[in-house]
Amino acid sequence: MRLSRLSIFEAAKQWPRKTFIIFNDVQYTFSDMANLVTKKIESKDFTNPLVLTACPTIETVTAILAALEKEILLTLLGQSETEDFVKNAKLETLKNFDQKSTGVMLFTSGTTSKPKGILLTRKTLMASAAASEKRVGFIEDDRWILSLPINHAGGLSIITRTLIAGKTVILTNGFKPETILKVINDNRATMFSAVPQMVKKILEIDNQNLLSRLRVLLIGGAFTPLDIIEECIKKNIRAFITYGMTETASQVATSSVKDINIKNGELWLEPLHGIEINIIDNNNRPLPDGEPGIISVKGQIVSNELITNDIGIYKNNRLKILGRKDNVIISGGENIHPEYIEQTLLKYEDIEDAIVFSIKDNKWGEAVSIALQIKDPKIFNPENFRQFCKNNLPSYAKPKYYNLTDKFHKLPNNKNNRLEIIKQAKNNLQLL
Repeated sequence: MRLSRLSIFEAAKQWPRKTFIIFNDVQYTFSDMANLVTKKIESKDFTNPLVLTACPTIETVTAILAALEKEILLTLLGQSETEDFVKNAKLETLKNFDQKSTGVMLFTSGTTSKPKGILLTRKTLMASAAASEKRVGFIEDDRWILSLPINHAGGLSIITRTLIAGKTVILTNGFKPETILKVINDNRATMFSAVPQMVKKILEIDNQNLLSRLRVLLIGGAFTPLDIIEECIKKNIRAFITYGMTETASQVATSSVKDINIKNGELWLEPLHGIEINIIDNNNRPLPDGEPGIISVKGQIVSNELITNDIGIYKNNRLKILGRKDNVIISGGENIHPEYIEQTLLKYEDIEDAIVFSIKDNKWGEAVSIALQIKDPKIFNPENFRQFCKNNLPSYAKPKYYNLTDKFHKLPNNKNNRLEIIKQAKNNLQLL
């Protein structure tokens, strides 16, 4: 049975003795959490609107549940936000606030642009949870690991989805690969959500293939490299690749790796139940199936039509993501998607990660440039890499400049800080 609203009190009536949250080896039942929420609501620091720094603690989960119970406006901030960011976030909250405002305001991760506030309504959170459940399902004893930041859609949605379905959350104090494996082994975790870089780090140390014990490994938040997908298939890890965004409370299109055709490096994902995908041009006119354009999303997970900043192709009820509209490089009249080049470069043995961007070029308009994360930049052979690019990329997509580093700057959600990486790379580019 699923709840009809986001209510810890209703959940406590339905599953009073069932464990809802496990944190630091302490188990909290739905009734325990309902009691904590009652105290929170009666406390002096419970205000409407409520602006909360979302730490991975029972106190944070309690405050979120209290805000959902009382249907107030809640803004969630990260632990490392600057004073100016917090000030602007509070102003943004007040700007969106009126006595009828209910829901949760999240700020986008800022991977490719300045973070912006997104108000998720209770309807969106409920619809997203229902659509996700239809795709990946729940079983009686599911336990979902929460190590993503709670102030992002991927983290918050784990709380709302398990609350509605009466399942268990295993809350960790941030992300460490060895911790995730321990939780899977010791706490019988069955579900885990992660960005690709988190999965990559776990695979590197998972000698016992503990990830294969999971019923669902949900991978999203960034382009998933083909080598990760291939390794999941090889090791019988039940992974799902997902595309989504903050505005939709995470998922839009999700497919199991066993259903993905990865021939020619193409990933086609199936939209969730009740979600309509359209591809439109720059004037918002619909394009025929199979033509690339801007991805538009409709359905209960959004208030109105959501015109994304992503480019994709839609045909046969499957969506292929080409990349971000803002990232497209125009060189010599060719539209180049950095994500396509990045996927190709990750096949090169010495490369751990890659970010593709452009710099101005007098002849071609823009020149393809790359920031490369290499285990040991000292042993990098430019000539071998140049030959690799020649053999694997069309001439117009071959990088002209490169920068090497042994570590990429990360955001709190373990995504690459694309803006900072590009900024640093541009200061030390070399001709390839």
